[in-house]
Amino acid sequence: ILLTLAMVLSLAACGGGNDKPADSSTPPADSSQPSADAPSGSAGGTFKLGGVGPLTGDAAIYGNAAMNGAKIAVDEINALGGIQFEFKAEDDVADGETSVNAYNTLMDWGMQVLVGPVTTGAAIAVSAEVYNDRVFALTPSASSTDVISGKDNMFQVCFTDPNQGVGSADYISQNMPGAKVGIIYRNDDAYSQGIRDTFVAEAGKVGLEI
Repeated sequence: ILLTLAMVLSLAACGGGNDKPADSSTPPADSSQPSADAPSGSAGGTFKLGGVGPLTGDAAIYGNAAMNGAKIAVDEINALGGIQFEFKAEDDVADGETSVNAYNTLMDWGMQVLVGPVTTGAAIAVSAEVYNDRVFALTPSASSTDVISGKDNMFQVCFTDPNQGVGSADYISQNMPGAKVGIIYRNDDAYSQGIRDTFVAEAGKVGLEI
C-alpha cells in the first residue's frame, strides 16, 4: 500500500493518471467511497483503486484477506483527508481467464491502480494486460517471477517461488541431514510447480535425497 501510495502521489504531481452486504469474509463489490469531490486524478482528488482476487471458491480465504486489507487501508487513508481512493473489488475465483475478465471490468470502471491478482496463475494471466495498458499494479501474494518478468509496471510484495524453494531445501539440509524428502505438488499450477522446481534444483546442490 505504501508503494501504491507513493506512485499515486507522483501521478498527482503530474495532474493525472491514466451485491453483497459487507461482512468479515467478503468485501463489497464497490466500497470505500471517498469523501472528496475533486476531479479524479487531480492533486488532492480521487483515485480509483481496483482489486482482483478469489472472493469465492477454494482460494477465497486468500482473496478476501487481501481485499479486506486493501479496504481497511483505503478507509484509513481517506480519513486523513487530501488524496482519496475509491475502491472496488472483483472476484476471479483464482482462474486466469476469469481474472482477465475481472481486470477488464475494473478498467471499464476507470481503474487507475490495481491491487492483485492475488493468486499466481491469475496474476500471470493479468500481468500481460497490465503491461500493455501501462497500469500500475501491485500483487500482494502472487509469487512466481513470471508475474513481473519483463514488466516494469507490475510489482510483487510477497516472497517469490525461488525464495521459498531454495529456503526450504537449505533449511532441511541444515536441520535434518540425511532425511529422505518426498514432494507432493500440482503440475498444472504455476505456484506449486515453481516451488517444486526451485526446491529440487537446490536440493541437488545440497545433497538431499528426493
